[in-house]
Order: sequence, then structure tokens, then C-alpha cells
Amino acid sequence: MAKPRSKGEVVNDMDGELVNALRQIQHHPRELRRQLRFVCNSREEFHARKAQPGLTETQRAASYLYLNNISFSGDNNSYGVARSGGGGAVTPSSRIVRQVLALHARLERVSIERLDWQRCIALYDAPDTLFFCDPPYIGGNVRSYAAWSPAQVQQLRDVLHAIKGRWIVTLNDSPEVRAIFTGCRFTRIERSNGFRNDGKTKATAYPEIIITPA
Repeated sequence: MAKPRSKGEVVNDMDGELVNALRQIQHHPRELRRQLRFVCNSREEFHARKAQPGLTETQRAASYLYLNNISFSGDNNSYGVARSGGGGAVTPSSRIVRQVLALHARLERVSIERLDWQRCIALYDAPDTLFFCDPPYIGGNVRSYAAWSPAQVQQLRDVLHAIKGRWIVTLNDSPEVRAIFTGCRFTRIERSNGFRNDGKTKATAYPEIIITPA
């Protein structure tokens, strides 16, 4: 979202709720704003929205955005609590509305896909294409989704080495990852890990590497 606009851009993810939310932001921002403008930051509403059946696509998107912003570390499951500034949920509804409007402007002319990553790469590969791939970590994860195996990362590497376009991969900095991408360029960075933090200790840092062809 922070990169400069390109002539053609594609966002691809297998999370159907995320993809629906992006599409509703792109096409129906006013209705989303109406749905989100007066929601309450309460534990009761948080858990009620998790269990709501029979919603329209726009209502589903509103609930997804609410849960994602209010939940702890964006896991859409645990009600986030701020221990300072008066307590309560960490994100006010006004902030979510501002995010919707900003994302609507940024997603203009962006194609939103829900494809298997191999299919997405095959479909959009061209000499002037740049793929940014952010797969799950190998051997563990700071988030709640499942880690990839070394074999899955190896498959990604093999596919990327055979494409016409350029690519960037971000993964956890581990001996397995470095071995799989032997011969590539590695840039090590550190990110703050607030996931499952107890709120009393400083968030720990974890290492990532940005991998590009040599």
C-alpha cells in the first residue's frame, strides 16, 4: 500500500474475507463508511460480530474490518484492550472509517485476485512484471496462520527462478531459508513482534530477510 503506483497492479490473497473486504472498499466505500461510522468499541459487539450469519458482502466486509482493527494484533479473534488512555478497545471506529477512505483511493485501478500463488504467478508473469511474495515463515510464525515447510519454500524458489519477470521474497531469517535461496542476495532487517505480548515487557524483535536475485 505504501509503494508508488504502477501502471498495472494486482493484489492476490487466498483469504476470502480479506479479498471481499478489499473489493468492497474498492467499489462501495460509502456504504462501508455508513456501516462502520457508529459501531461501538465493546467486547459484546466484538463477539456478536464474530457470530453474525446471513450478511451481505458489504456487511461481511464491515464486520471483518471492525474485527481486524479491534482485535489484538489483528487476529480477528481476541478483543484488544488498551491498558492506558482510559482502557477499552485499541481502535476507534473513526480510525477505521479513515482507513477505508484512504484504501479506496489507493486501490483505484488495482486488480484484486483470490488465486493459488502458482496460478497467480503463471497468469501475470511477463518481462516487466515484479512479483512481491510474502509467504508464511518456515518452521514457525509470529502470526496465527500455518507455517510453510522447507519443501513449499523450495517450490516457490523453483517457480521464481523460472519466470520471465523479477521478484522479491520476504521470509524469516533462518539457516533453512538461506540454504534454499543460496546464490541470491539477502538483506536482513528486524521487526518488532507485538503478537502475544503480555503488555508488560517491551516487544521483542525478530529477524526477516528480503531476498532478491543476485
